[in-house]
Amino acid sequence: MAHPFRRARNLPRAKGKKPRPKTTGMNKGEAQYAAVLDEQLKHGVIAGWWYELLSIRLADNTHYRPDFVVLLDDGHIELHEVKPRKKGKDGKPDSFWAEEDAWLKAKLVAEHAPFPLFIVWPKRDGGWERLPV
Repeated sequence: MAHPFRRARNLPRAKGKKPRPKTTGMNKGEAQYAAVLDEQLKHGVIAGWWYELLSIRLADNTHYRPDFVVLLDDGHIELHEVKPRKKGKDGKPDSFWAEEDAWLKAKLVAEHAPFPLFIVWPKRDGGWERLPV
């Protein structure tokens, strides 16, 4: 007899939305940027930072969660979104890579949120690029 809480092998699966996987924390790029923010905090450049602190509702069932909320030493707040580097071709400078829906959400947040939003990505030679949205 099968365990009552185990799923039988040949039963059909429920249709519809698949459950969203639980996040396991920061990815590699976010962890590297968090280390940069820690250094800035240590040297008094910023007053604090938080990872995925806010969720901004854009529409029904549509939210945007910036990677970092950064508190500047003058009390202003900035939102930072970490993206991977996109390699430049034919002598073009490096840029960031983002899915189209993520870029559209970022632009929508930049238009309506009371805090400035910046896209940050690693430079090829070290350091970080920063682009206001």
